[in-house]
Amino acid sequence: MTWNPRVYAWADIARDVRKLRRDGRLRTGWSCARSKLIRAGDRVFILRQGVEPRGIVGSGRAISDWYEGPGWRQRGAPCNYVDIELDALLDASRDPILPRAALPAGMYWDTQSSGVRIREPAAARLETLWRSFLRGLR
Repeated sequence: MTWNPRVYAWADIARDVRKLRRDGRLRTGWSCARSKLIRAGDRVFILRQGVEPRGIVGSGRAISDWYEGPGWRQRGAPCNYVDIELDALLDASRDPILPRAALPAGMYWDTQSSGVRIREPAAARLETLWRSFLRGLR
């Protein structure tokens, strides 16, 4: 999943971070653009794009298959969504994030489109790197 603060101002991210830390999870819907790849159970990561710092700010699991809904960016233009349950979320204005430069090779990380599948072995390397990064924050 991608998030670009220039395009979508996540005004309540600090509140969402606190809620996740308190409850251990955060359920939300997320646009996956036109992607029809996501299925319930898939691992998801949120990649902050557009402005520095860029990098991974969250992770979780899809708790639904993709579904079509009204576009959030342009009226009348449908968009695909997925419901996700986050297990980690960082606010880049307050927390260090896993920087874009540290992400594993073998994947085009500069995509602006959500719902891109991370192929193996980059997915396995990202999971290991992310877990290690989160442990270092404790």
